Parts: sequence; C-alpha cells; structure tokens
Amino acid sequence: MNYKKLILWSIAGVMVVLAAGSYFWSLRIGVGQLAGYEEKLVNGPHIFLPVKEYDFGDIKQSGPIAKRSFEVINNGTEDVVIDKVVTSCSCTTAKISKSILRAGELAILSVAFDPNYHFESYEQISRSVTIFSNAKNDPRPEVKVYATVEYDLGIDKTKYGVDED
Repeated sequence: MNYKKLILWSIAGVMVVLAAGSYFWSLRIGVGQLAGYEEKLVNGPHIFLPVKEYDFGDIKQSGPIAKRSFEVINNGTEDVVIDKVVTSCSCTTAKISKSILRAGELAILSVAFDPNYHFESYEQISRSVTIFSNAKNDPRPEVKVYATVEYDLGIDKTKYGVDED
C-alpha cells in the first residue's frame, strides 16, 4: 500500500511541475525575465545593469584595492556605443571590457576602490561610476560602491594625505 502512495505522489509531483512549466511557457516568460532581465530585445540601443550597487563592507586602509565587476548588457536591437566611463573620485577607477555592445551582448565593468588613496571619513564612503553612452533608455547609468575604511595605518599615511575642507 505504501508503494502505491509513493507512485501516486510521484505522478502528482510531475504533473505539478509540467503544469507550472506550461503556464510560464504560455506567458512566454523565460528564466531571465523571472530574474529581471527581458529576453526579448527592446527597440534601439538599450542598456541594462542587473546589479547597480555593491557594498565592500569594512575594509582596512592597509588592505588590498577592493574590486568588483558589474555586468552591462545591451538588450536593445541596435549597438550601444560607450563613449566613456567616469568615476566620482580619483580613489576609484573603472574600465569597461567593450566600447561597442552589439544587440544582446554583455560587457564587464571593472571597478576598483583604493582604501589608502586619501582620508575622507570614518563613516561609509560612497563612490559612483557613470557610463556615458547612446542608450535611449538611460544614456548615463550609474553603479555605486560603498565601503567603510578602517584607517589602521593612520590618516597621515594615506597616499595623498588628509583632504582639506
């Protein structure tokens, strides 16, 4: 009798999975859309950044340069041309892997924050990176990184000293 129940539960489980799959297929919803990315291309050059912020957390002044990569996707029907990438402070650098993204292509934006560049605050620091492009939806999207620097070497030991207000 337990064997019959196991078979019935297995059949019921398979039917539920098939029904859910059929439902999502009928809506033409792909896995990417469920994650926030549209598989269907949008008309014109169109930039999509799945992740726009990252917090490095607490980092030491004496530690290594903090790095993070962000995906930049052209989910448009025309090329996205990236003119330049600008950071909000010279303690942060950014580089993009491609200057032209064809329809459906992905580029990697590499961001680096130097915790020993200069003293700013004992509070959380925010830096932004702006991408200048021809995208119709957002020609200047930004990513932001955050960090709280522990000045374990001392604020007078930073590369460029203490900022004057």
